[in-house]
Amino acid sequence: PSSGPVERARAALGVSSEGWKASRAWKDSQRVGGVQFYTGLDRLPVINEELTGMKSSIDALQYQSDHTQCIAHIIAKLALGVVKARFIFDKGNFLNSSCARQAPRMKELWEAGCEMKVMKPPGGFASMHVKSLIIDAKTVLTGSSNMTHNGLENNKEHLYRITDQSAVYEVLSDFEKDWAVAELVTPDLIEDMLSRHAKRA
Repeated sequence: PSSGPVERARAALGVSSEGWKASRAWKDSQRVGGVQFYTGLDRLPVINEELTGMKSSIDALQYQSDHTQCIAHIIAKLALGVVKARFIFDKGNFLNSSCARQAPRMKELWEAGCEMKVMKPPGGFASMHVKSLIIDAKTVLTGSSNMTHNGLENNKEHLYRITDQSAVYEVLSDFEKDWAVAELVTPDLIEDMLSRHAKRA
């Protein structure tokens, strides 16, 4: 009762009062479970490790996606018949992406058997701006990074790897709500996307 909020936060995190130094035990606990933080060039290896190691499913909300290596990992798993992939994209960005590689990557992903839907939230300039991957219903990769070459190789971005099961369940539940109402990507929508891409090129 005599300690203030700062002292209580330090104690809860295992941080010494002399300079906010995190204890080794606290750092190790974050690696075992809960949340891990990555930035810079540390992000892509984490995503690739999760994609190559996934065993049953990937459910994703993506604003933009064109990273060739990441998409190739997913396509390889789909080709082996070992995973089910479901992606929800922002409709406007799906049809008119500023990413030079997105349209061909989406076509390849769709042809490989990835289930795709698009959504446009209500509101004039609203977009589906989430960047989350849910791997095997056990791990969430989320943050500011689009799964694009620029987003993962050049930009200043943050990535969080979440394995806390209550948090993963909440993210997956949110995905299922959106999946139920999102618009199915059809061959006509793919053709529309490719036609717009060709005109921009």
